[in-house]
Amino acid sequence: MGWIWSAFSRDSVPPLVPGSEQDRAIQSQTYQRIEEGFHDIIKNLSDDKDHEQKDNRQCDYINRLQNENKDVRKKLLKKESENAHLRSENSELLRRLSEISAMKLTQGNPNIMDLSSLSRPDKLAEQFSELYDNQWTDCYQTLTETLNKTETESIQLLLHIVHTVYTICLEQSQTITKAVKENLLAFAGKSDGEPDKALDTIIQETFHKLKSYRAHTVTAVPPEVKKAISEKLLTMIHGSEVNACSSYIEECIQICWLMCSRDPPMYIFAEHEEVFDKEHFTEYTEKGLVVSYVVWPMLCLFKSGPLVTKGFAQGKYGRKKRKHVRS
Repeated sequence: MGWIWSAFSRDSVPPLVPGSEQDRAIQSQTYQRIEEGFHDIIKNLSDDKDHEQKDNRQCDYINRLQNENKDVRKKLLKKESENAHLRSENSELLRRLSEISAMKLTQGNPNIMDLSSLSRPDKLAEQFSELYDNQWTDCYQTLTETLNKTETESIQLLLHIVHTVYTICLEQSQTITKAVKENLLAFAGKSDGEPDKALDTIIQETFHKLKSYRAHTVTAVPPEVKKAISEKLLTMIHGSEVNACSSYIEECIQICWLMCSRDPPMYIFAEHEEVFDKEHFTEYTEKGLVVSYVVWPMLCLFKSGPLVTKGFAQGKYGRKKRKHVRS
């Protein structure tokens, strides 16, 4: 800006033209105003430069703050991600702890009922009673009325069928369970009998989950179970008996498999004392103080466990035989 000042300084202004004092005063005042104006211009230009420098400093400061803000946001997002991961791990640990507690509470304890299970005892007991009321009665009538079998022959055949089906279902369920355990041990590189507390815990947890899944989802009977039952029953019944009992057998397989899939399995019991026990059996068509034969087994919550539904038995030395009535 020096060139501006040099261009308009007093030294560069032409000398005053001689004249009156008044003219010289006016001319001097004019030059003074011009000089002051140029001083203002130079000052403004200097101020503009200062403002520009100040603006640049402010821009640098703002950029620095923005960069710092970005860094802080990155750190904050990282911390939030770490916190979310920790919360997820904490939730997973709480879930596993809850599962382990539930497993210890319910494993092998049939007295605690899972209301969401498809194979809970009260539902199975109801289905077992309906099996006797419906398919058993229909099959009994076909055997006695169409195939001309005696009452005792028909009853004993039907009892033998349900007992055989239950026994095979129980054996197959135990075999499958044992095979799963052996496979888990083999997968872990261990053999049965080697002590390993940590592995035992893992296997117990796995079994509990598998059994819980089976209890909530099982509806179909494995083909190998059906095959084993069919092969056994074909040695007991033949020809027209197979067709007469097909619906009854099918329902027996379905219900018995569900009962044997429980932990522990439910238990059907047909053995009896000579004296008629009305706490465990209901009279079939004849009353009496002595049991003549069992018609339908009782159902227990588990072996040697509490009774769920009574069985039916024929008494001796009772009143005149009456027609079978659905329960």
